[in-house]
Amino acid sequence: MILNPEKIRRALFLLPGPYVYEDRCQSYIGKGSFFRYREPVEEMYAAGVLGDLGVTCRIVHAAPERLSKGGIEKIIGAFAPDMVVISSTYPGHVQDLAWAEKIRKILPRAMIITRGGHMGFIDRQDLLKRFSALDGVIRGETEFTLRDFFQSNDKRIPSGFTLRHGDAFEETPDPGLDNDITALPFPARRLLNHRLYRSPVTARPMATISANRGCCHRCVFCPAHKVSGAAVRLRSPESLVREIRECREHWGIRDFFMRGETFTASRTWLKDLCRELKKQAPGVRWLCNARADALDSELAGLMKSAGLCGVSMGAESPDADTLALIRKDLCFEDVRKAVAACRSHGIMTMVYFLMGFLWETREDIVCNIAKAGTLKSDVTEFFFPYPLPGAELYETAKALGLINDRAPLPWSQQAPVFIPQGLSARELMQLRARARRNPAQNIRAARAVLRQATGAREIAAVMTHGFFTAANALLRA
Repeated sequence: MILNPEKIRRALFLLPGPYVYEDRCQSYIGKGSFFRYREPVEEMYAAGVLGDLGVTCRIVHAAPERLSKGGIEKIIGAFAPDMVVISSTYPGHVQDLAWAEKIRKILPRAMIITRGGHMGFIDRQDLLKRFSALDGVIRGETEFTLRDFFQSNDKRIPSGFTLRHGDAFEETPDPGLDNDITALPFPARRLLNHRLYRSPVTARPMATISANRGCCHRCVFCPAHKVSGAAVRLRSPESLVREIRECREHWGIRDFFMRGETFTASRTWLKDLCRELKKQAPGVRWLCNARADALDSELAGLMKSAGLCGVSMGAESPDADTLALIRKDLCFEDVRKAVAACRSHGIMTMVYFLMGFLWETREDIVCNIAKAGTLKSDVTEFFFPYPLPGAELYETAKALGLINDRAPLPWSQQAPVFIPQGLSARELMQLRARARRNPAQNIRAARAVLRQATGAREIAAVMTHGFFTAANALLRA
């Protein structure tokens, strides 16, 4: 293994499976899934940091590139990196990390490590024992952990590493979080094929912009406050707009996803961003996530004027008792008002619900599905709660013996881990399929997408690449 950063001149980042490889969102993307592939932001930032330090990088995003096993191996052999970083998700890590053995056969001396949002909360030494071709695990925010490794001036390994030394292991302390995310170099977007990542609303190539990090909320099903910190770290609006302008001028990208665990956390910051967008980047269109209790008509109107075309909100449940139990700190009426505010300004709404908590009955679930329909959101999607490491729900699932770190259920929120008394996994899947097979809902979604289209060419693109493909998947579910 090459452990000296001075000898690592080429690094390859491999995303091998059909997942969203983000620290918080580790969703499975398969047949019938609403989710689409997004730019791999963590890997792009890490490649940007290493590029500034003189390391030549490559990103291999196997699933959207439709690469076969042989195709991936050919790329690795031809590029011949000194270091390979395998991205992994918790639900897919068994399949992801099987690649370590394949890579070791191609690159006997390379440093092979893995990253992922779950790595700070599982038994890393057990992981290294199970995957003997792996040299180490990194945790924390990948770009900062790798930056510290490459900038270390002595032989000590910086925070955030678990390394194998023969039959022994070395584990350094947990890394802290860097507050100045504005100072990071722009992501290495030049390493990607931009046509692979399209807006679900406009079907045009879409870039993902990291707007802020951190979440002050404590929802039991979400690890965001552990993975990204409980304090919200805001990137300057000027930096965001510079990156957007670079995307537009260098690659012709005009559609964006503003990524942030709590994008609407600061009203002042968001207003400043909208003003900068209107002044410096008119004509762009963007999507974002938002908390429903932070959205009103004034803010929705301002965001619309700055290019917002679609917003996603996690309602989780219409039931007040369930919202209290999962510590969502939200009420269903907040969601109703936010949807109405967005619709009044022509903003497409996408609202997500969770079903299948242990205390729910069949009658509860059927009632919640009916109540969700009363929102008349353009898109209403249902998922199962999945116990990601770092979330309180993970500890609950472990205590009940419902999940095994060595073989977690690989379909993430698409299949149930928790089975309420009186129901079976099959019945839960049938209830979800029935909720998603809603003709009125899918017609509403199709109309909302068509309203966003600006001409015949864009309508044709939406029909073949955009949300219509997802709508068809919902109808087939």
